Amino acid sequence: MNDNAFYVNANSGLIQALSLEVYRMVFENPDRTANELFNLPTFRGRQIDAVRPRFAPLVRAKLIRITGERTCSISNQEHVNTYAITDHIATKADFVKQPSRQALLKRIEVLENQIREMGGTPK
Repeated sequence: MNDNAFYVNANSGLIQALSLEVYRMVFENPDRTANELFNLPTFRGRQIDAVRPRFAPLVRAKLIRITGERTCSISNQEHVNTYAITDHIATKADFVKQPSRQALLKRIEVLENQIREMGGTPK
């Protein structure tokens, strides 16, 4: 783990407030499950559903990674992901939200219709 990457990313202004809290908690408590992190004093009183969605964008931005899976000590659920931070230095491009599969399929449909209207045949 690279402490420098954490401090650069944490001070970059690219990570939103609640995501930054999650990032910091993963940095300070590596190889824990999400529920184990939620059980720490920092997150007590917060709704788990407000915090849980912050993990996927941090993984997509390559700021945290899944380190493995094990049984969660809080929920006793088996095969639960554990997390740690990476050495990646984030850029704005890392936080661009990718369109959903459904949005991409809709865009293809629109383009195919435009091709047909021009007398062509979409492949």
